[in-house]
Amino acid sequence: MGKTKSEVSVSSVLAYARCPKLFEFLNYSGIKPRQNDNYYLLRGVEVSKFIRNLYQKHPGNRKFYYYSIETAIKRWYAVWDIATKVSSKALSFDAKKVAKEQSKIGAVCIKNYWVQNLDSPDPLRIKKIVYVVPIKYDGLPYTYLSGKLDHIVPSDISWIKTMRPEIIEKGELIKGYSHNLVVKYSTSTMDSVFKEKRAPSTILPDELKIQAAMNVMLYKQQFGTYPVGYLIYWLRYESDNQFLIKGDLKEYRDLLDRVFQRMAKSITDHNFRKNLTPSCAYCDYVFQCRPEIVKQLSLPFT
Repeated sequence: MGKTKSEVSVSSVLAYARCPKLFEFLNYSGIKPRQNDNYYLLRGVEVSKFIRNLYQKHPGNRKFYYYSIETAIKRWYAVWDIATKVSSKALSFDAKKVAKEQSKIGAVCIKNYWVQNLDSPDPLRIKKIVYVVPIKYDGLPYTYLSGKLDHIVPSDISWIKTMRPEIIEKGELIKGYSHNLVVKYSTSTMDSVFKEKRAPSTILPDELKIQAAMNVMLYKQQFGTYPVGYLIYWLRYESDNQFLIKGDLKEYRDLLDRVFQRMAKSITDHNFRKNLTPSCAYCDYVFQCRPEIVKQLSLPFT
């Protein structure tokens, strides 16, 4: 029998980077997260799933599975209705109102994706396949990092020349790189930091640098080359809605190494600090972690 893999997921690493205490609750407490009707999260999950399903096999020469954008949007509302019913047995009036708002945002995202990708190459990977890469840090009980690459999309050489001229020589990609992008679709609003397409890496949130580094690691382990980068694609917007992160940069991998080292120390010392922020109000473990603030809040607990 082969050696059992001890894996830590990309999402768990991101949880640790966000708040070590959250990581402890998720992985070591045995406490299940509270069941909260998080329609914002559900919206992202269902839109991403719907986009993958646009590429289902179908007869005819049309680009997507559905005959028209109108048919696709109609189907989206039906899918959303099913998803909300499955995720919650009873909704308050306010929750139903939120669900309706999120369904409309989802429809906008799908419409924008349809219009913007009608003439684009199909994704090379459209299934949620789990990839793993070996990791080794003193004191860390995990030997593998695991994660899913939602979409792997080919990019044009002219686009690469504009966005990453340093990996082009004599009009071609340098050795060790592929033409592909690892793409993260987002249904949230775009932070102002990303509106400058060539924003310096120093102003990017550490969480995104770490996420990009991990996705690039997983891609390289699987395919043997680096992708062009990790592309964030904000689906709410009709244009200027993409931002490329160079996940292969050494500074990003160094940052990830430091996160793993801190994680190893936290596990060894059994000491997971709390990162107190306004986001605590929406954490699945706020009741256990910060009961003192629950009484001060009316949302999302009523």
